[in-house]
Amino acid sequence: MTPERVQMTFRYVLGSVLVVTISMTLQIPIMAMSLVMLFFATQENAQLTFISGRMLICGASSALLCTLILFILTDDWPGARVIGMMIIIFAGMFFLRVSRWGVIGYQVAFLGSYMQTLGDTTVSPDTLVRTVLWIWIAVIYPIVLAIILSRYIPAAQPVRQYCMAIRHNWQIIASTLDDIRHYRRSHFGGMGVINPAKMNRYQHFAFMDNPSLSSHIESLNLLQDTQDMMEAALLILEQQAETTWSEEALLAIEWVQQGCLRLAEITPGKAWPTIAPLPEALVGADLPSSLHTIIEALTSFGSFHHVPAPQPQFSVPFQPILARDWRTNPVYPRFALKAVLAAFICYLGFMSVQWPGIHTCMMTSVIIALPSFGASTHKGWLRLIGCLVGSIITFFCVVFVVPHIDTIVGLLLISLPMFALCGWVAAGSARISYAGMQILFAWSQILYGSFGMTTDLTVVRDRLIGILVGAVVSLTVYHFIWPERSETVLHVVFKRLFALVGETLRQDYRASNYIANTSALARNAKQLIDEAKTEAEMTFLEKGGMVMRRHDLRHVWKLPGRMGSLLHDVRHIQTLCRGAKVSPEINQAVDVFLHLIADDIAQFSINEQDLQVNASSATFLGQGHYLRELYLKQNLTGNDGVVLSLCLNIVELMMEMVRHNTIQSSQSIFPALDENT
Repeated sequence: MTPERVQMTFRYVLGSVLVVTISMTLQIPIMAMSLVMLFFATQENAQLTFISGRMLICGASSALLCTLILFILTDDWPGARVIGMMIIIFAGMFFLRVSRWGVIGYQVAFLGSYMQTLGDTTVSPDTLVRTVLWIWIAVIYPIVLAIILSRYIPAAQPVRQYCMAIRHNWQIIASTLDDIRHYRRSHFGGMGVINPAKMNRYQHFAFMDNPSLSSHIESLNLLQDTQDMMEAALLILEQQAETTWSEEALLAIEWVQQGCLRLAEITPGKAWPTIAPLPEALVGADLPSSLHTIIEALTSFGSFHHVPAPQPQFSVPFQPILARDWRTNPVYPRFALKAVLAAFICYLGFMSVQWPGIHTCMMTSVIIALPSFGASTHKGWLRLIGCLVGSIITFFCVVFVVPHIDTIVGLLLISLPMFALCGWVAAGSARISYAGMQILFAWSQILYGSFGMTTDLTVVRDRLIGILVGAVVSLTVYHFIWPERSETVLHVVFKRLFALVGETLRQDYRASNYIANTSALARNAKQLIDEAKTEAEMTFLEKGGMVMRRHDLRHVWKLPGRMGSLLHDVRHIQTLCRGAKVSPEINQAVDVFLHLIADDIAQFSINEQDLQVNASSATFLGQGHYLRELYLKQNLTGNDGVVLSLCLNIVELMMEMVRHNTIQSSQSIFPALDENT
């Protein structure tokens, strides 16, 4: 469990305990909604929590205003109220798609639909207005509480998080170097290091929280570039950890390790730590090329003149609130109309059978309304599974535990483990986080449905049925009416990824700005690979269900990982060649090979029918065959052998990516290498 997840879980638990205590003390109803809003508002740091909290408050207030106006205008006209409710949902869903403040629209649609259903079960206008106002209070105060907690809990401060992330990464690198120096088995592989995209996110919010830190932006960006280059070289160095190091190599590793520990002490805004000069014994020493690269990167950073800029360099660029094509793009109103249709069918259904207990079907149709069918399917499954898990745990507690509790202290004692479980799930990745909120909601609707103990389990039954009905109706509508597929986004992401990989392959590793260029490209490539993995999973849900059966889906699901492996091998090759430890003949042959690979990858595309890679050319095969002959006939060792072996790995990766397409007939010239070679 990462430190970030621990502190997020702690904030969830502390906030939940305070919500239960405040709601029980002041008798604020709908405590389940208050707990869910606390989870929605609590974000990874104080700055993001404040931004999302403001939007949630604005959305809740807008929903309250629209609801009261609609009740006043349609007091004796139920049909007009239903039409008005659908207009509110349409407006909220449309704003969700066209605006970067879309969470306001989501809040309006979600709370607006929930408040409007009260008009069918509440007879007295006075009671109806009071209930709506209580809902607004139950929604607003946990959001304010989340903002206050994030501001006064040190671990949630953006600057502190950024400093801890820097320290965490450099300590891992230093620990890996220590393992290598003492011939211990290293399991680095980039694992445990916070990725560049997340580091950029930490930096962005740290600058927003304290703009004066942006005067050090040049030094901080150089620090990130140094880390990226050292990571790539360290992956190579750890593969040689089983050999016997020379005295110079041991001295160099120790010097680099001490430098990394000094960099772990960096605190933006304070004096930069100094790195000891390179020992004279290491000047001109015969060291592995990967170690040369690490020393070069560290020396370059140590010699940089860290002078803060006279004026802060950070400013939030202006971004229009609405998308530029919000008037002309038909996708946006179609999405809103689909959400309205699903909500209307659900509303008509539970009102026709006179079963208001399953009104959650209408809320479900709004909640899982997402741009793509795959994303909606994923969220629908999380909602259903989370509710099922929460209901099972609640059933056990109501039957065996609740009858023995008669104070709020006992209620909190059984609730703390549940809050911790829900918080831990909600603080996880986006793949599972929503399930944590659903577990909490199912639990709190029973245990906190009133201000006394309850043993009524019909709420669990009705809620499960409502969620199932809402998910089935929504997914049916999204599947057959103007379907939006993740596959479309997947094509765009892979096109950008192929172009970026080709650009990385064409980088001149002899150039002085090679480190900065490749580090920036690597960060962008990692971000695109993560995005491609997400879209591939959504595409898999659209086409293959929860269990992968079709080979083409398995292929596209593995494709981002293969592109990542290819990039790693390419940077490994470029690092070795940059260290001038490769013979001229091999260097020239590899240079031609990488450019041919770049030309072929730049022409890759994803077939729309079977999601396979279309390769219009395979010019790398001839050069790959030549490199293989060099590897087998000359029995090369040392860096020459390592570089050629990596080239053959790239050939195998290319063959895996296009195995079923244009170059399948040429695969026979690359039989599997004998284990002894």
